[in-house]
Amino acid sequence: MKLTKTRTANADCTRLAPQVTVDAQAYTSLPVHEQTRLRCLAAALSAHRAVLAACSAARVHRLWVLSARGEEDIELALAGGTAPPNAQVPPGWRYHKMKLPPGDIVSVSVSVSVSASAEEGAPSVRATSPARTVVDLARLHGFVRGLVAADSYLARGYERAALEAVARRLRGTRGIGQARQVIEAAIGVSESPYESLARGLLIHSGLAQRHRVEPQARIGAFRVDLLIDGWLALEVDGASKYDGQTYGRAVEDVIRSERDREVYLQNQGFVVRRVTPRQLFSGYAEFMEMLTTTLRRARR
Repeated sequence: MKLTKTRTANADCTRLAPQVTVDAQAYTSLPVHEQTRLRCLAAALSAHRAVLAACSAARVHRLWVLSARGEEDIELALAGGTAPPNAQVPPGWRYHKMKLPPGDIVSVSVSVSVSASAEEGAPSVRATSPARTVVDLARLHGFVRGLVAADSYLARGYERAALEAVARRLRGTRGIGQARQVIEAAIGVSESPYESLARGLLIHSGLAQRHRVEPQARIGAFRVDLLIDGWLALEVDGASKYDGQTYGRAVEDVIRSERDREVYLQNQGFVVRRVTPRQLFSGYAEFMEMLTTTLRRARR
């Protein structure tokens, strides 16, 4: 994939930023999350003084980001804490007013080829550091989206102490209390953003405060995504499990393995409930009703 720095374009190109285009056919063949990441990189290459922030910075750091409805805004910041006049901001770009000390800004290598009249290669773009990115995302985009990013941050081996240090420096800023809650709740064992999403919804709803929720609980030779009160196994199915490529196995083998696993859990006395990402995104009320009904019946 090649991004081209140019002020002109043709019918075969898609303009991703004021000065950056990409081959249209190659771009449309990418999954949505990769298209979004390319748009973030293109914006950083066009906005020379700006720094990618929040969700856009998380994209280039390859942290988990819950997709927003529709096309996701490009989020940027200027180190001095100001923002350009609205008339100078391209559509779909959003500047946050945040002061960024030098330690909160890092260079990220671009994993695609970038061409221009006088340069070839893979330059870097500027973004907030991974720790600052997670704290800002949690401050600006809510507990659940922040938790998803924080779980992936810890899963990649980053230190919780760095998040706590950033939160202390940002004391008094909007949403910092929410960010502290995210840092406290984050874990490094989640295996997918949807698993973190489900756990975030349980915490946000208060159910996790009333019931014991164990992530990645081991039962015999298996692990379950979330084990509630020691007997209710909640499994979060991702579409990638059934794309025919999982672990190099045919989709039929994956389904058969999942079914054998579920039978084993049920034979051991566990109740199994499955949920899909679509149900978590669009059927939150139904998802919570299913869990509360199951737990209520057990108490009876």
